[in-house]
Amino acid sequence: TVAGIVRSVENYGAFIELTPNLAGLAENKENIYPGQQASVYIKNIIPSKMKVKLIIIDTFDYNYTPSKPKYFFAVLESENDKSSGLNKYAAIIVSKETPFTFTP
Repeated sequence: TVAGIVRSVENYGAFIELTPNLAGLAENKENIYPGQQASVYIKNIIPSKMKVKLIIIDTFDYNYTPSKPKYFFAVLESENDKSSGLNKYAAIIVSKETPFTFTP
């Protein structure tokens, strides 16, 4: 099976998005609605018509909201020449952990 998202439900079937810019049409199944996650079986691929036919195995709600990443700004100085400021480096560190120590 392949994972997808139900994008729309019509009288003739449901459109399931498999990846961005790639959706297929599946036969309608009871109690499905847009936004649900779907496990689908790829029944047929017709490259000449750019169609993907699918069979819905299961659907479920998946309310996952990723947490925002924490940004830390660090100014790193070289031990060689602190007075001139020529060896300063700046970095934006994206981490879900606490800030960490960096030694150049």
